[in-house]
Amino acid sequence: MRLLSYNMIKRLLDIIFSSILFSLFIPVMLLSMLLIKIESKGPAIFFDIRVGLSGKAFNLYKLRTMYQNSHRGFVVDNDPRVTKIGTILRKASLDEIPQLINVLKGDMSLVGPRPDILKNYQKYDEKIKKRLNLRPGITGWAQVNGRSRISWDERYRFDLEYIDNVSFRFDLKIVLLTIKNVILMKNINLPA
Repeated sequence: MRLLSYNMIKRLLDIIFSSILFSLFIPVMLLSMLLIKIESKGPAIFFDIRVGLSGKAFNLYKLRTMYQNSHRGFVVDNDPRVTKIGTILRKASLDEIPQLINVLKGDMSLVGPRPDILKNYQKYDEKIKKRLNLRPGITGWAQVNGRSRISWDERYRFDLEYIDNVSFRFDLKIVLLTIKNVILMKNINLPA
C-alpha cells in the first residue's frame, strides 16, 4: 500500500514538475534543435527503444548528438561520431530535455532507474527485474554515483539500492545531487 500511494503522488509530482521544466527549457531545446540541424543532416530528435515499467518498451527521446547514421554503441572522449554541438549538449546534459516528454507521457519519471536497452533487458535475472517495478527516471541513484563511468553491475546495484529504499526524501537527495553534478559537469556520461 505504501508503494502504491508513493507511486500515485510521485506521478502527480512528475507531471507538475515536468510541465514546468519543459516550459522553461523550450527555448533552449528549440535553439539546440536549430543548431543541430545547421551543423549536420538528420533529425534533431533522436529516439531509442528502451524498457520501462513492467518491461514495457517505449521510445526514449533525446536531442541528437551524433552524426546521422553513426554506428551505435558507447561513446568515448573525443569520439568523431559526436558533433560539436553534441559535445556541448552532452556536457551540459541538455540532450536529455526531450525526456521530459517521456515523463509527461507516463513512460518515465524524473527520478528512477535509467531505462535500459532491449539487449540488456533480455539478460536480466530475477533480481535485476526488480528495476521494472518502478518507472525509469531521467536521473537516478546510479547517475549521481558515476553514470557511465561505472560498470553495469554497479549501476544495477545502485538501482536496486534505490528501489529497496525508495522515498520522497531519497528522490529529493538524488535531484539535488543531479543539479550539483550538472552544474559542476561531474560524472558526465558519454554513452549513445
